[in-house]
Amino acid sequence: MSWMNKGLGTPANPGLRLRLIMMTVFALSIIRYVFYFHCGEAFFREYFESKNVSDMRSVEK
Repeated sequence: MSWMNKGLGTPANPGLRLRLIMMTVFALSIIRYVFYFHCGEAFFREYFESKNVSDMRSVEK
């Protein structure tokens, strides 16, 4: 991980940090997009609804 910090902190290449951040954000958005449509919308809706219900039940107790 130290080599990443050295690469990000090099003053000789100021655009490197921005490029790495943009690439990381772009990759994460693609992964999230693919994962969302691969698993299906119903899975996420069911998961979050059950999570909210269980949280409400635990609060009532």
